Amino acid sequence: MPPLYPVDIKVLQDGQPLEDANVSLRPLDKSLSWGIGGTTDAQGTAQLWTHGQYRGAYAGTFKVVVAKEIKEGEKEYIAALDRNDTQAANAIKVQMFSFVEDKFTLESQTPLEIEVTSSSKTIEVDVSPAVKIEKPYMK
Repeated sequence: MPPLYPVDIKVLQDGQPLEDANVSLRPLDKSLSWGIGGTTDAQGTAQLWTHGQYRGAYAGTFKVVVAKEIKEGEKEYIAALDRNDTQAANAIKVQMFSFVEDKFTLESQTPLEIEVTSSSKTIEVDVSPAVKIEKPYMK
Protein backbone atom coordinates (compact mmCIF):
# COMPACT_ATOMS: atom_id res chain seq x y z
CA MET A 1 0.00 0.00 0.00
CA PRO A 2 1.32 3.49 -0.79
CA PRO A 3 1.97 6.06 1.97
CA LEU A 4 -1.20 7.59 3.44
CA TYR A 5 -1.72 11.24 4.38
CA PRO A 6 -4.23 12.35 7.07
CA VAL A 7 -6.60 14.21 4.76
CA ASP A 8 -10.14 15.35 5.53
CA ILE A 9 -12.78 16.47 3.05
CA LYS A 10 -15.36 19.14 3.88
CA VAL A 11 -18.66 19.01 2.00
CA LEU A 12 -20.73 22.17 1.63
CA GLN A 13 -24.17 22.64 0.13
CA ASP A 14 -25.51 26.17 -0.38
CA GLY A 15 -22.70 27.41 1.86
CA GLN A 16 -23.68 25.12 4.75
CA PRO A 17 -21.99 21.92 6.00
CA LEU A 18 -23.65 18.73 4.72
CA GLU A 19 -23.97 16.29 7.63
CA ASP A 20 -24.23 12.48 7.31
CA ALA A 21 -23.10 12.34 3.69
CA ASN A 22 -21.05 9.42 2.40
CA VAL A 23 -17.94 10.52 0.55
CA SER A 24 -15.70 8.33 -1.58
CA LEU A 25 -12.65 9.11 -3.66
CA ARG A 26 -12.21 7.31 -6.98
CA PRO A 27 -8.67 7.47 -8.39
CA LEU A 28 -8.21 8.64 -11.96
CA ASP A 29 -5.30 6.20 -12.13
CA LYS A 30 -7.25 2.93 -12.37
CA SER A 31 -4.18 0.90 -11.36
CA LEU A 32 -4.76 2.23 -7.83
CA SER A 33 -7.59 0.19 -6.37
CA TRP A 34 -7.61 0.96 -2.64
CA GLY A 35 -11.00 2.27 -1.56
CA ILE A 36 -11.03 5.67 0.20
CA GLY A 37 -14.01 7.18 1.96
CA GLY A 38 -15.69 8.58 5.03
CA THR A 39 -18.91 10.06 6.44
CA THR A 40 -19.37 13.74 7.17
CA ASP A 41 -19.98 15.03 10.70
CA ALA A 42 -22.09 18.02 11.81
CA GLN A 43 -19.42 20.37 10.41
CA GLY A 44 -19.58 18.64 7.02
CA THR A 45 -16.11 17.16 7.50
CA ALA A 46 -15.24 13.55 6.77
CA GLN A 47 -12.03 11.95 7.93
CA LEU A 48 -10.83 9.86 5.02
CA TRP A 49 -9.97 6.20 5.53
CA THR A 50 -8.37 3.76 3.13
CA HIS A 51 -9.94 0.28 3.11
CA GLY A 52 -12.11 1.51 5.99
CA GLN A 53 -9.34 0.90 8.49
CA TYR A 54 -6.28 2.99 7.65
CA ARG A 55 -6.54 6.72 8.43
CA GLY A 56 -5.79 8.91 5.43
CA ALA A 57 -5.56 8.78 1.66
CA TYR A 58 -2.74 8.16 -0.74
CA ALA A 59 -1.46 10.84 -3.12
CA GLY A 60 -3.17 11.20 -6.46
CA THR A 61 -5.99 12.82 -8.41
CA PHE A 62 -9.49 11.65 -7.58
CA LYS A 63 -13.10 12.03 -8.59
CA VAL A 64 -15.22 12.79 -5.51
CA VAL A 65 -18.55 11.00 -5.13
CA VAL A 66 -20.98 12.30 -2.49
CA ALA A 67 -24.30 10.72 -1.50
CA LYS A 68 -26.84 11.33 1.24
CA GLU A 69 -30.04 9.31 1.40
CA ILE A 70 -32.71 9.10 4.06
CA LYS A 71 -35.41 6.45 4.23
CA GLU A 72 -38.50 7.80 5.96
CA GLY A 73 -40.71 5.15 7.55
CA GLU A 74 -38.20 2.33 7.12
CA LYS A 75 -37.61 1.77 10.86
CA GLU A 76 -41.34 1.39 11.47
CA TYR A 77 -41.66 -0.95 8.48
CA ILE A 78 -38.84 -3.19 9.70
CA ALA A 79 -40.21 -3.17 13.26
CA ALA A 80 -43.60 -4.36 11.95
CA LEU A 81 -41.91 -7.14 9.97
CA ASP A 82 -39.90 -8.14 13.05
CA ARG A 83 -43.21 -8.49 14.94
CA ASN A 84 -44.52 -10.64 12.03
CA ASP A 85 -47.24 -8.01 11.54
CA THR A 86 -47.49 -8.13 7.75
CA GLN A 87 -50.70 -6.11 7.68
CA ALA A 88 -49.13 -3.22 9.61
CA ALA A 89 -45.96 -3.42 7.51
CA ASN A 90 -47.93 -3.19 4.27
CA ALA A 91 -49.78 -0.11 5.58
CA ILE A 92 -46.54 1.79 6.27
CA LYS A 93 -45.38 4.11 3.52
CA VAL A 94 -41.62 4.07 3.12
CA GLN A 95 -40.04 6.83 1.10
CA MET A 96 -36.41 7.25 0.11
CA PHE A 97 -34.96 10.68 -0.58
CA SER A 98 -31.60 11.78 -1.96
CA PHE A 99 -30.27 15.09 -0.66
CA VAL A 100 -27.54 15.41 -3.29
CA GLU A 101 -28.04 15.90 -7.03
CA ASP A 102 -27.52 12.69 -9.02
CA LYS A 103 -24.49 14.08 -10.86
CA PHE A 104 -22.50 14.08 -7.59
CA THR A 105 -23.43 10.48 -6.73
CA LEU A 106 -21.95 8.83 -9.82
CA GLU A 107 -18.25 8.53 -10.61
CA SER A 108 -18.96 8.89 -14.33
CA GLN A 109 -20.84 12.19 -13.84
CA THR A 110 -19.39 13.97 -10.84
CA PRO A 111 -17.69 17.26 -11.72
CA LEU A 112 -15.79 17.14 -8.42
CA GLU A 113 -12.09 16.40 -8.74
CA ILE A 114 -9.36 16.85 -6.13
CA GLU A 115 -5.67 16.21 -5.76
CA VAL A 116 -4.27 14.70 -2.57
CA THR A 117 -0.64 15.46 -1.77
CA SER A 118 1.58 14.94 1.26
CA SER A 119 0.75 18.50 2.35
CA SER A 120 -3.05 18.20 1.97
CA LYS A 121 -5.05 18.73 5.17
CA THR A 122 -8.72 19.62 4.54
CA ILE A 123 -10.07 19.81 1.00
CA GLU A 124 -13.42 21.53 0.44
CA VAL A 125 -16.03 20.54 -2.16
CA ASP A 126 -19.45 22.00 -2.92
CA VAL A 127 -22.52 19.95 -3.89
CA SER A 128 -24.96 22.84 -4.35
CA PRO A 129 -27.84 23.30 -4.73
CA ALA A 130 -29.71 21.72 -1.83
CA VAL A 131 -32.26 19.18 -3.12
CA LYS A 132 -34.69 16.54 -1.85
CA ILE A 133 -35.31 14.04 -4.63
CA GLU A 134 -37.64 11.09 -4.06
CA LYS A 135 -36.15 7.78 -5.16
CA PRO A 136 -37.78 4.39 -5.61
CA TYR A 137 -37.90 2.22 -2.49
CA MET A 138 -38.43 -1.49 -2.88
CA LYS A 139 -40.25 -3.18 -0.01
